[in-house]
Amino acid sequence: MAKNKNLDVIYIIRCIFICISFCTYNDVKAQHMVARPIPFFYQLYSNEVFDIYQDRTGYLWFGMTSGLARYDGYRLHTFRSNYKHPDLLSDNRVVYITDNDRYVWIATGVGITLYDKQTWKTTKILDKKIKDLAITDIVTNPSTEEVWVAAGNHVFRCSPDGKQVVAYGLQKDSHDIGFRQLYVDRDNRLWAMTYCGLFAYDKIRNSFIKYPPMPQGATPYTMLQDKQGHYWIGTWGDGLWLFNPKASDSTCYQRQIVKISGTNAEDKIFFSMAQDDQLGYLWMLSYDELHAMKYQKGKLVPVDISGIIDSHKMFTMILKDREGNLWLGSYDMGYTIYFDHSGAVSYTLPNLKETLQHDANIVNLGYDGADMLWMGQDRYGVLLYDLKNGTMTSGSTLGLGEVSLMKRSHTGGMWLKLRNQNRLVKAVRKSHAIQLGEDVQMNAVLANPGEIVDMNEDKDGNLWILTSTNLYVRKPHAAAVYTSGKDILRPDAFTVDNKGSVWGVKGNNIYRYSFDGHSIVSRTVGNMKVLSVGELPEHLCVDKLGALWVTTSLSRLVKSDVSKTKFHSQNYSHLSDGALLSIQSSGNKIWILTNKKLLSIDIHTLRETSYEANSENIAVKAFRGSALCPDLNGGVFAGGHNGFIHIKHDPDKQELPHNFGFRVSDVLLNDMSMMFDNPDEDSHEGIVYLPADSRNIKICVASLLYAPGRIENVQYKLEGVDPDWMNLDMKNSFVFYSSLPSGKHRFMVRWQKADGSWTDAEEIMLLVRRHAFYETTTAFVIYVLLALVGIYFIVHFVRRRASLSALRHYHNQARVERLIEESHLKRQMPEMSEADKAFVKNVMNLIEKHIDDSGYGQEQLAHDLLLSRSTLYRKIKAISGMSPLDFIRNVKMKKACTMLGQHKQSISEIAYSLGFTNPKYFTKCFKDEMGQTPSEYLKQN
Repeated sequence: MAKNKNLDVIYIIRCIFICISFCTYNDVKAQHMVARPIPFFYQLYSNEVFDIYQDRTGYLWFGMTSGLARYDGYRLHTFRSNYKHPDLLSDNRVVYITDNDRYVWIATGVGITLYDKQTWKTTKILDKKIKDLAITDIVTNPSTEEVWVAAGNHVFRCSPDGKQVVAYGLQKDSHDIGFRQLYVDRDNRLWAMTYCGLFAYDKIRNSFIKYPPMPQGATPYTMLQDKQGHYWIGTWGDGLWLFNPKASDSTCYQRQIVKISGTNAEDKIFFSMAQDDQLGYLWMLSYDELHAMKYQKGKLVPVDISGIIDSHKMFTMILKDREGNLWLGSYDMGYTIYFDHSGAVSYTLPNLKETLQHDANIVNLGYDGADMLWMGQDRYGVLLYDLKNGTMTSGSTLGLGEVSLMKRSHTGGMWLKLRNQNRLVKAVRKSHAIQLGEDVQMNAVLANPGEIVDMNEDKDGNLWILTSTNLYVRKPHAAAVYTSGKDILRPDAFTVDNKGSVWGVKGNNIYRYSFDGHSIVSRTVGNMKVLSVGELPEHLCVDKLGALWVTTSLSRLVKSDVSKTKFHSQNYSHLSDGALLSIQSSGNKIWILTNKKLLSIDIHTLRETSYEANSENIAVKAFRGSALCPDLNGGVFAGGHNGFIHIKHDPDKQELPHNFGFRVSDVLLNDMSMMFDNPDEDSHEGIVYLPADSRNIKICVASLLYAPGRIENVQYKLEGVDPDWMNLDMKNSFVFYSSLPSGKHRFMVRWQKADGSWTDAEEIMLLVRRHAFYETTTAFVIYVLLALVGIYFIVHFVRRRASLSALRHYHNQARVERLIEESHLKRQMPEMSEADKAFVKNVMNLIEKHIDDSGYGQEQLAHDLLLSRSTLYRKIKAISGMSPLDFIRNVKMKKACTMLGQHKQSISEIAYSLGFTNPKYFTKCFKDEMGQTPSEYLKQN
């Protein structure tokens, strides 16, 4: 006993320690900035990235020490001169990139290469002024489309096509101007940072004007104009300066002190700057680190980004793309910083493992509406988390153990179903402490109640309890539990809507339940005829419009109308990713939890949004089935391994770039590019010609949006091939066809807007599969001529065969007539033996005897002659050249001619007398033998 008491004391002390640990722990919430390594960085020719540039179409270009690369968000295409393509680039050392409407300008260690956006080909600028110069910087003036190039001791103004080049000298008395960078501000004014000072281009004078020297002998290296119009100048060794171009003396420069993180030392080298659109931070690359600064009330305030990115990497430059994402080039690993607009905030609870020796693994969630979140931690028990200050309280001192179900009580607190116990406990919160309230032990109040499966509280505070055998109701604070009668079917699943009404489903049937204080009443409402045999409903909820949503054992989602009498299956691409673990209604959305994803469906537009576990903005690595609850404001909390997330009801809306549009970034045949590797001479931007033998065609589609989740639902259709719109897999974003019919095919896309509607179809590529020779007009003419020749020879062959057949028939007929005549006149024929004559006579007599018998044929004749069928066939064939049946029919036709000539009987009577059962068939046989119908024979004779 003493030993057990000691153990209890130790347990209590441990629980108190855990509570203290949780209460003093302040969780760090995920911020709206997310940094990730550039996914393709190690696919580049070199990790040494000098420049990153986004062209006007939206492609990202990377200039490296040994080549150039273009990125579309999915695929990387590299450019590098080699022995196969020696003239692809003027030099493989790419230092700076810019573009205008037609060309991407690629500045290299030796000259400039132009990439034609229309033909996908590269050419070199051959003007001798800059042909062989090492380029220092290159920028485009958007107002004129002209490109300015810094090289040697001059600035060169190039026409948009690069064919005209004008040189400008900045100082007559300087042989080494020492260019650093060129910069075009928001007013399209050109600035030149040089070793000799700061210069600006004057359009009226068509020359460069020098600004006053910087104090302390500083020389400008880089420039940035922020959204407020402030000019910032970074120097190499003399720190950061605020510049006022309107001042006329050296007071236009104001020194700004930026400290190296963790020290009092000033950071003095700044070589690249950008400003984000979301927070307005100034991002500055120095020789020591990446700085993020806020400019407030005339002062720079540093922003702590240590939890987002390692700011001390060897970054080389920074670019803000058209979406507002930041791209960082580096000598080791480049990074992207993007700003999350999904509304998802992650809580990773890192101190849980240190305190409990368990990973954060949330299996239940419940929100009580006062910024307090109830959590069930796997292998531990109940926790209470303060969303405002990040403190956490443990319920371990209550001795409840693990929790398998958690449901909110309308009167405050949470109903908990204890794991491995047939017991429900109401836990309530007093400040930050958890206390026990009501306790329902099912086995104590009922005999064989079954295991508790689910529970929900209705509008009157009644607790509905679903067990493995029955449905029960418990009044508030009552000891008794009421049982549904035998006439009430136990539902497979049930729920309570936002008005407090209870709904259940059993098989295909929908029921509404009510409790009159003494008994449970049910009423059949509708029938889900859409379910398959053996398919069972598992979870259900009612949205705020009154429609019922049901998930099934086959991962089907079914939705009713508001009357709950009509049901339809809902087809969403993400529903096939696994079992549907839970479903909740919150605000204007239905939320569905799977192990890998959280899905939201707008009840008005039916638009689907997916939040993927273990993604850039979702820290939860895998969701758990019961860890989903509404936040009472239209959003939800969802938990699992590595913590939980909170998704607001109305995420920040981010407009698409003004020139946004999908592009076909490449067309591949057997993995060979038809744009870059082997383009048809007629192909250009917007149209690709494919050879006649094209097979294994891959169409690469790109949105040229780089932040995740900007557009989720995209459809495509290739006219003449796809019968209807097809869903585009946004993970890979390409379409594959094994082959295409010849001709023109428009490739079109459309995407779903925020309101659930679809955009108009947009043609983004015309594919033309050239005709094979056998598909050309010439081939068809040849086919027709060959067909005519074939018809001629067939007709000629048929006519010749008919002529030969008629000749054979004539000889056979003559021979039969001779045999008949011999039989009747009993003339001796010297060429026929006596035995044959006797045989023919016997045959003729038998035919004559049975001439009116329709069933008398070869078999009967052979039987009467005591011969086998084969023997009879050979003898008659040898004598007459005809088969026995033809011989019999010939004799009958000859008899018919005689009878027709007598004019005593009609044609039908003659037919019946000769053993024919159908006069029409007699007429056919007569015409086959005699070449004319009986009627024609009568007229002729």
